[in-house]
Amino acid sequence: MTQEKTLLVPVDFSDGSARATEVAVDLAKSLGAELLLVTVFDLPMYAASMGVVPGGTAIAAINDVMEKVREGTEGELTKLASELSKRGLSVRHRLAEGVPAAAIVSLAEDEDAAMIVMGTHGRTGIERLVIGSVAEKVLRMASCPVLTVPLGKDD
Repeated sequence: MTQEKTLLVPVDFSDGSARATEVAVDLAKSLGAELLLVTVFDLPMYAASMGVVPGGTAIAAINDVMEKVREGTEGELTKLASELSKRGLSVRHRLAEGVPAAAIVSLAEDEDAAMIVMGTHGRTGIERLVIGSVAEKVLRMASCPVLTVPLGKDD
C-alpha cells in the first residue's frame, strides 16, 4: 500500500499565503497529494512578564484575547479547508503555537510531509533584517523540499 503524499501549506491569510495555497492546490491535484493547512501562533515573549499585575488580570486578559484569536483563526482555517475540499482535494488543518519557522519544520517532520509550499511577503532591506524571513528560515531548517511562492507583480 502506498502512503498518500502530504503537502504542508503554512497559512497566514496574506496575499502571499493565498497565492501559495493555489500553487499547492495545483500540485496536490497533479500528485494526488493531501493538503495540510497550518497556521502558527507566535505568542509574544513579553506576555508572560505582564502577569506580574496583582490577581493576574493581565494574563487573564491576554488569555482571553488569544482564545478569541484561536477561535477566529480555527474558523477561517476550517472554512478554507472546506472550500478546498469542495474542489476534490483531501484537506486537513492544524493550529500550532511557537516560533513559526520551527513549528512549520517540526510539523513537516511529524507529518512526513513530501514538501512545504509557502508564500513569501517580499520584504527587503531593513524590514527584512528586523522582522526576518520565516520562509528563509524554513528553507534552511527543513529536511524536505520547500517551494516558496513569491507575490506576483500585480499583488
